[in-house]
Amino acid sequence: DEWAIRPCKKYLFNPTDMYNDELGVIFEYILKDKKMKNPRMGFCYPEAESGKIVYKLGTQWAKHFKINLYPEVLSLGMMDVTSQVLSLKRNKVDVVIIHHVMPGAVALLKDMKKFGLKVPAYGTWPNCNEDTVTTAGSASKNYIGAHAFSSWYSKGTGVEKMRQITLKYHPGTEKPYRVKSYTMGWVMAKIFYRGVELAGKNLTIESFVKGLEKIKNFDTKGLVGLITYTSNNHTGVDSCRLFKADPENGKLIPITGWRKKPGK
Repeated sequence: DEWAIRPCKKYLFNPTDMYNDELGVIFEYILKDKKMKNPRMGFCYPEAESGKIVYKLGTQWAKHFKINLYPEVLSLGMMDVTSQVLSLKRNKVDVVIIHHVMPGAVALLKDMKKFGLKVPAYGTWPNCNEDTVTTAGSASKNYIGAHAFSSWYSKGTGVEKMRQITLKYHPGTEKPYRVKSYTMGWVMAKIFYRGVELAGKNLTIESFVKGLEKIKNFDTKGLVGLITYTSNNHTGVDSCRLFKADPENGKLIPITGWRKKPGK
């Protein structure tokens, strides 16, 4: 996560947000938008490096907002999470945060439904995709995910142009919907092109780096939040949106605009 780009590394430019951004937005949404007071929050993550890092960030946000976390570890290959769900239920959690890949998130959502744990579930980037919704089906009814990029079917002139150009070269491929990583790839190409533009006529590696560092509040017309790089900050994107599952249509519908973590 943030350790990869901080301190700033000359040739490394990040095209997306950080897990810490997503967690900050999720916590603030739960506590301020949904007005949940002193919620008992379950936090599910894999015992892998990414999971440990994100859980540590989660504990920092919990401390910031003065709430208690009830952690549950889900192995990466785990498909039966009965004991974890029953533990969350015993602890009477009011909400669950899931940092896990799609199969783990789906297993959790399905067992939450099976055992009657009817609380909202919020996911980070790895599970905020259409596969989670279509695979979990009705079990994803209370799922909301955080992601930096718009869905293939979202509104916005940038998204519409992406669809138009894609379908021009690949007609008949509107469905199944492309996942948000496709939008990310599109944005990366736009960042590259903008960096080349700002590099000037004498294009070298060094002038390209300087060109990228001139990008300020780059507006992709709905694909992602504003993008900014400087000579000492290559973060790029520091905002995300929250998307609510629409099981009937297999979609993730945006319920917020682009948001930054508290304090930004």
